Amino acid sequence: MLEISLDYRLTESDFIEAEQIQRNQPIQLGVNLCLIILCVFLAFVEFKRISNSDFFTFEFAKKIAASQTEKDRILNIISYTMISIFWAGQNLPKFNPIYRKNISKRYQNNFVKQEDKTIKIDEIGIKITSANYREIRQWQAYNDFAENKKIFLLFREVQTNIIPKRIFETEEELNLFRTMLANKIKPEKSNK
Repeated sequence: MLEISLDYRLTESDFIEAEQIQRNQPIQLGVNLCLIILCVFLAFVEFKRISNSDFFTFEFAKKIAASQTEKDRILNIISYTMISIFWAGQNLPKFNPIYRKNISKRYQNNFVKQEDKTIKIDEIGIKITSANYREIRQWQAYNDFAENKKIFLLFREVQTNIIPKRIFETEEELNLFRTMLANKIKPEKSNK
């Protein structure tokens, strides 16, 4: 029976990578991109309305649009721009200083996340242990997985397991694990 046993410690960077993968799930990414496009469009409309209050205004809203001052429109432009920046930051936690700070704070406040861990991977599932933590999961407990250049992220219900690629000693071990994931975890259609 195949078994891989590795020691590792998760870093803040691993959690940031995991957050990036989760934010880039197709449905969430699509919703956020639509919101960004809508806010940019609304900011553009407000900008054009500074010189022409009837620009892209429906008949029923012409009185409201005409009553807004230039100051109101500038405030709207700033608001829409800030909202679009916020939504863009939702999709890019790696580059969002607020997300990075929150992830760092959660990491620093949770000593279990900082502990040295041992992971054992075999045909039955995954066992992760540390001084204060023990988790044993069979493969069927996982409903999806994703990877990027630095980590594997295994999804189960609302929780995830982060497995850094750097812990694999050889490319062969890494590829073996990747193949095992593909064979053992069958993604649910509702996640995609």
